[in-house]
Amino acid sequence: MATTDIDLGVVAQGPKGDKGDKGDTGATGARGATGPQGIQGPKGDKGDTGQTGPQGAQGIQGPQGKQGVQGPQGIQGPAGKPFAIKKTYATVALLNANGPSDLSEGDFAIIDSTVNDADNAKLFVWTGGKASLVTDMSGAQGVQGPQGKQGIQGTQGPQGVQGEQGATGATGMSGKSYKPYINESDGHWHLTVDDPNDVLTDPFTVTVITSGSYNGLTTSGYYEIRTNSVTNGPNTETGVLKVINANNKIITQTMHTVSDNLFIRNEHYGAWTAWRQTTYWS
Repeated sequence: MATTDIDLGVVAQGPKGDKGDKGDTGATGARGATGPQGIQGPKGDKGDTGQTGPQGAQGIQGPQGKQGVQGPQGIQGPAGKPFAIKKTYATVALLNANGPSDLSEGDFAIIDSTVNDADNAKLFVWTGGKASLVTDMSGAQGVQGPQGKQGIQGTQGPQGVQGEQGATGATGMSGKSYKPYINESDGHWHLTVDDPNDVLTDPFTVTVITSGSYNGLTTSGYYEIRTNSVTNGPNTETGVLKVINANNKIITQTMHTVSDNLFIRNEHYGAWTAWRQTTYWS
């Protein structure tokens, strides 16, 4: 391997010379990097109190505190009105029409009509000059109970004696027709009656009886008893018998004999009472 040496022509460091004069202060150099934090020094004295800073924003609400002790009971209020129904009306329309004159503040009124009326048994209270619905007092329909057992059939009674057929009665008059309505001028129920008959006449005619039994004369009317062969009478005299039949539940017979004596008896559900004389002569 070959080696070459080159001289650069620069003088190398000589011996140390004398100290020269102090030169001018040079320009401030660039700031160096921040050094590591030193050890904390001792706590200084407390400084003066600074000015009060601005009020901060409201903090979030804290949890609810425990319930406080119950306060003393207040004074008793005035006594209320006792419950009582002041007035009964047939319709709500009548209640509204007559309430201002019939009722005062806090009074109760009830509708009393029929079971088929939707307003029946409704309870109202009069407040603020008008009727206000409180409740419907017509209770709900109850549950149907179970069907009861069939009762034991009773023994058949003996067949009664067949009475003779009575004479055909006269044709009765045409009946009246009744039309109820509410009059708008006074709010009351009104009734129109249509009578097709110009003159009301006695609907009973006298039927002549010559045989049979008083027990068979149960149709309302007048009967002339012409013979003593008619049985079950008060006596054997002839006379006029008046019969009133009340829906086959009660039948009344009144006998006026030719000797001017009066007798009366009743039949109730098939059982005749004894004849009773209502006239006595001295």
